[in-house]
Amino acid sequence: MNCISKENLKRWREKNKKPERKCVVCGNNFEIEIDKKYVVKIQEGLINKTYYDAVDCPRCGCQNIIWKREEIVDKFAEKTKK
Repeated sequence: MNCISKENLKRWREKNKKPERKCVVCGNNFEIEIDKKYVVKIQEGLINKTYYDAVDCPRCGCQNIIWKREEIVDKFAEKTKK
C-alpha cells in the first residue's frame, strides 16, 4: 500500500492551492475562480484608461479589483507594419 506522508500531503496542497482573495468590504476569504473573473476599465480624464481584473465576492457581491492589466505589445506585428 502506498501512503503519503503528512509533510508531502501538505506540500501538495500548498502547491495546488487556488489563489485566494480577501473581500475589502466584508472580510470574507474566497478562492478566485477563473471563469468568474472579468475585466473592468477605469477612465481617468479624457485619454487615460486603465484596465483591471476583478471578481465579485460570493458573500456580499462587492467588486474586488485583483490586479492591473498591462498593455500587450507585439514587436513582431510592429515590424511587419513597416
